[in-house]
Amino acid sequence: MRMILNNVQQTVVSTYITNELQEHRINQDFKKIFYPLHLILVITSASRYKIRSDLVTPISKKFIVIQFIFVFGVQIASSLHELIFISNNINFTSDLLYWILIWIGCCLSFVEEFFYRHDNYLLILSFQEIHKAFDYNKRFNSYLTRNWIFVLAVYFFNVLMTFVIYTNPEKFDLLKWISDLVCIKFDVVFIVAYRVLALLTLYVDEWIKCVRRLDNGNNNEPIEFHCEKLLKTYDNIIKSYDMFKKVFQISVLFYTMDSFGRTVLYTKIILNINEYDVDDMLFSSILSFIWFAKNFIMLTIYNVQCEQFYMKVEEAQSASIQFDDRLNSESEKFFRRRILQRNCTFTKMTACGLFYVDAMLPIRFLLLTTNHVIVLLQFAFL
Repeated sequence: MRMILNNVQQTVVSTYITNELQEHRINQDFKKIFYPLHLILVITSASRYKIRSDLVTPISKKFIVIQFIFVFGVQIASSLHELIFISNNINFTSDLLYWILIWIGCCLSFVEEFFYRHDNYLLILSFQEIHKAFDYNKRFNSYLTRNWIFVLAVYFFNVLMTFVIYTNPEKFDLLKWISDLVCIKFDVVFIVAYRVLALLTLYVDEWIKCVRRLDNGNNNEPIEFHCEKLLKTYDNIIKSYDMFKKVFQISVLFYTMDSFGRTVLYTKIILNINEYDVDDMLFSSILSFIWFAKNFIMLTIYNVQCEQFYMKVEEAQSASIQFDDRLNSESEKFFRRRILQRNCTFTKMTACGLFYVDAMLPIRFLLLTTNHVIVLLQFAFL
């Protein structure tokens, strides 16, 4: 009797483990799409989930803590070395504010990775559920190609900038160079957020096409079956979007804050450069402008992508309303009603509730930055 109970218990445990593994497993097509994003996160010490042998699992708390200790330790060591041995009295305040900004970024990144580690993992699984509802076509291949282009462009641009900054051997500082390389993670996480949202926008667009094909009667299977399938997919899209907002809102807040803060600080430091050191001032001014242009472009494309997603959600609602004149079954009526209900709870993304992330954000950011730079110039030359 005991042997029978043990066998039953082992069978139940084995079945449970098998089901768990199946839930965590990702298919090859979907893995191929997300691989560039996952790879660049791993390279820059910004991992948010673990993929091994086609299994996706939450990243462990221990690993996140070790990752944070490494990143924050590098920044602390570099900042103390610069503030004590390199920084002069004129730029000490600006240098200190710069390092405080970096410390805040490291801490916010840790909070986002640590407290939303399960959400990051669930977001991948949720995207895979959506992906199963659509046929793998040329648009997904194009999306994969753009993933590689964006992550490689951002990564190598930052690496190139760090090498250009330290072209003068006399000014080379190993700790500061390593610190700058580690800071690439902020750009990487932001571009990953942009690409994830681009994929979500692509899913909504594919969903709209499916609804229009259904509306035209281009399906051989019962319409009730397709309504149920489309409704489930749309629910998953909106749930994934809500999860996306939670997972990346801190990164969006810090990236915007960091872009503004660094621009003002760099301007102040350049204005404090000795007036006789014209070459140094010109070199620093060019690098600062390039860096600001890069951040502004990244903010713009991200916010434009957000706006495109909002517009696609409105288009999805319009596509479902087109059923209004041809409602013949309860399933079709329920489909339209449920889509409208889901859209009633839809809200734009915010940066921790401080401001909306939409097409107006880059304009507001540019105006705010320009006003502060003009004030600094007035104090310097008037």
